[in-house]
Amino acid sequence: MKCRLCLKEKPIQNSHIIPEFLYKPLYDNLHRFKSLSTLPEIKIEYKQKGIREKLLCRDCEQYISKFEKYAKEILNKEVKISIFNETNKLILKGIDYKKFKLFQISLLWRAGISKNESFSEILLDSHEDKLRKMLYEKNPGKFHEYGCLIIALQSKNYKNYINKILK
Repeated sequence: MKCRLCLKEKPIQNSHIIPEFLYKPLYDNLHRFKSLSTLPEIKIEYKQKGIREKLLCRDCEQYISKFEKYAKEILNKEVKISIFNETNKLILKGIDYKKFKLFQISLLWRAGISKNESFSEILLDSHEDKLRKMLYEKNPGKFHEYGCLIIALQSKNYKNYINKILK
């Protein structure tokens, strides 16, 4: 099969669309999470792994995993980040923009090329190959190209937390 990232004929891995570490807050004590649907005819299911699909060769899996590892470190607060409030702007310092944006591009691109029903509303059309090339060439693009934002709400008191940071 052909790898969807490098476009080479190689054995293809069962690739995560969304990295496994992002499911961690959803797991119960048996390492499973509830898969929900807005459609009443689809029953709640328990799953032990995120959505995977045959997409990438081993080399490209390893390539993307470097961006995932970095994002995991950021989101798990393993990297020191400084946050500043400047006239209606929230400024974050200490994040490698290139690595973090490439992680975000990889999420969008994988969801867009997935055949899984969960991602059926993500239609990349002519952007699919542009995003693939950006990812493959380690090119995050300009700040206004494919702007990305990740917001992690991990506690009931997140508003208080943000307010404390901004004071």
